[in-house]
This record gives sequence, C-alpha cells and structure tokens, in this order.
Amino acid sequence: MTSTPGRHPEHERRAVERTRYLAHRLMTAYNDMDADAFAALFTPDAVFINIFGTRMPGRAEIARGHRAGFETRLAGTALTADDLRVALVHESTTVAHLSWTLRHTPAATAHTLAPCRGIFTLVAASTDGADWAFVAATNVRQTPTTG
Repeated sequence: MTSTPGRHPEHERRAVERTRYLAHRLMTAYNDMDADAFAALFTPDAVFINIFGTRMPGRAEIARGHRAGFETRLAGTALTADDLRVALVHESTTVAHLSWTLRHTPAATAHTLAPCRGIFTLVAASTDGADWAFVAATNVRQTPTTG
C-alpha cells in the first residue's frame, strides 16, 4: 500500500484493514455455507455478480442466490484465499481483488462445482464514516489460456 498525496496514511491504513477484515468474513461465511452472514457484509442496495454471470441486486437477493448455491452446486466446496490486494480509491471507498481456490470437501457430490480458481473484485465503502460494507462484487472464474 502506498500513500497518496493529500490522504492521511493512518486513515488509508484503517480503510485497507477494514476491507481486509470484510474479505476475511466473506470467506468465512462462504465456508460456513451461511448465506445470511455472507449477505450481511453488503449494503442493502449492493449488487453481486457471481461466476455464472447472475446479477443479484440487493442484500436479500445476494442471500437468496447464495442460499440456493450452497444447497446445490456449491454444496461440498470450500474457498481458500490465495491473495488479497486492497487499494483506497477515495477516502471512503476501497477496491479489493481477492484471488481464491475452490476445492471439494467430503460433502461434495456428483453435482458439486468442479475445483477451480477465481478472483473476486470487491468494492467497499464506509457508509456512515465508521462502518464499512461491500457495495458491489463481481466473482469470475479463471480459465487457463490456450496458446
């Protein structure tokens, strides 16, 4: 993290730290298969786009969409965070790129999503000067490039 002219380094450090904490909680909620805890990390009007390109507008849809996934093709999976990079783009807004690996757990079935890798792009904002939440997220699967 580098300090930007005109920005207070301590404020920037706290913003990045808060975003890292949210990302950690996101991974925990996923691995607990807890759709409500997952969605609670987002603002009520946030938008989440999943690895299948499905747009989930609002916290309620984010919870509903993840609950459905946790009960079907995401059941028997777990995510591991591989890399997290956070940048402060405004005094109250950060952008994070969280690389992940999806693996099977013993609960995996024939219908479980195959192991893969991907990247979340997460936009977090301080909604009241103190609390931080995600306002947008896009999740993409990485595919090997062919020559």
